[in-house]
Amino acid sequence: MSNLYIRLLDILTPPYLMDTYEKRQKARTVVGTYLFLIFITAIIKTYASFTQHDNGFPFTSFILFLTFALLLFRWIGNCFIWGNMLATISFCVLTPITLQTGGLYSDDTLWMLTIPIVAFILSDKYSGAFWSIALLSWFCYLYYLEHTTAVSYLNEVLIFDKGYYFTSIFWLFFCIMAAALLYESQKIKVIKHLKMQQAALALQKEAMSRQTTHLKTVVAAHQKASIQLQNSNQELQQFAYITAHNLREPVANIIGLLDLYDKTNPVNSFNATIIDSIMESSKNMDGVVKDLHQIISIKKKINSPQQTIDIEDIFNKVCLRIAKKITGSQANISANFHQPSTIIGIRSYVDSIVQNLLTNAIKYRSPDRLPEIQITTQKIDDYLCLSIQDNGLGIDLNKNKNKLFGLYRRFHSHVEGTGLGLYLVKTQIESMEGKITVDSTVGKGTTFKVYFVDS
Repeated sequence: MSNLYIRLLDILTPPYLMDTYEKRQKARTVVGTYLFLIFITAIIKTYASFTQHDNGFPFTSFILFLTFALLLFRWIGNCFIWGNMLATISFCVLTPITLQTGGLYSDDTLWMLTIPIVAFILSDKYSGAFWSIALLSWFCYLYYLEHTTAVSYLNEVLIFDKGYYFTSIFWLFFCIMAAALLYESQKIKVIKHLKMQQAALALQKEAMSRQTTHLKTVVAAHQKASIQLQNSNQELQQFAYITAHNLREPVANIIGLLDLYDKTNPVNSFNATIIDSIMESSKNMDGVVKDLHQIISIKKKINSPQQTIDIEDIFNKVCLRIAKKITGSQANISANFHQPSTIIGIRSYVDSIVQNLLTNAIKYRSPDRLPEIQITTQKIDDYLCLSIQDNGLGIDLNKNKNKLFGLYRRFHSHVEGTGLGLYLVKTQIESMEGKITVDSTVGKGTTFKVYFVDS
């Protein structure tokens, strides 16, 4: 039965007032109040007809008016207008009754106090305030009538018979109060329902936030693992290249030389030359093995504990270590360190990076001028950037930019070297979550910028 009643309310409720739970409940209350008035008025009309107490009150017109208002509400659908209309109807019905039954001191006057309440519940607080002022004005008017020469006017405005209509009006406004209480009950349910939804949404939001954070962590971990896997694949390809080329070549040389060795005549002078060549190939193979061992050692230290390091102190120690190279090349080294010049990293790596870049600046100097090397540091975002600028031979980055930090990559064949230094520098700085960039012009010089994590 209740479901059928709710379906009837929803049929008479404008569709655009059904989009939110709170609007729907308020519209249902307005419709339900009008239905109660129509129903109660119809009962009173039937009772008056059977008991022959119908003294001219326009029951039929009143019912038709309420029905028309309800259908019009279905079309217009404004809770504010129809809530105030109901308050207006109540005011128009009660004002003559209060005149008939004793004016200001009538018991029926108390029922008029329900009008602001109904207006507040069905419309809003402003309607409640308006009808409170209207009711106060009506009471003031009654007071004026009963305390002036207009007392005789009260005897002439008797419109209804108190005995016939007091009971009907009582039940009419009883239904209004019942509807108001029903609305309040529904409002409490709405608030409780909304609070439960809000709490559920808060829990869902918190759970989604945790899931999002977890997913971001997982994605970041997967991305990091993917990058590490790509780097590992590249390194494996490089190691395969080293094994296939750098190791195979000296081994092949040794095998070929052993085939030429004169076993029948060990004292043959040509055997001495072969042995010297075998020793040279063995040294080359030993150098490659040492390079591989150095790279593997770096990989083992990736998870080594990091510490606070003063890069200026590292620079001073490197300069003392390579003092002969600096003096022999007549290099002029100027340094300007940002204070404080501390970073977070692995000391042996930082030492190796500074020494490799500084010795490269000296090694690949221009024969046309004395080497000028500038060492500076500056704070950039969360990094301390170490810049090493020289005026040496320079590198053609258009041709060699993608090869610059590869294994055994050399760009100046007239200078002795293994081509391993820049590869080690890049591997070491990236293992400390830093990065390295290069800017170079052939014939003018090169600038390496190493970004260390700032302390």
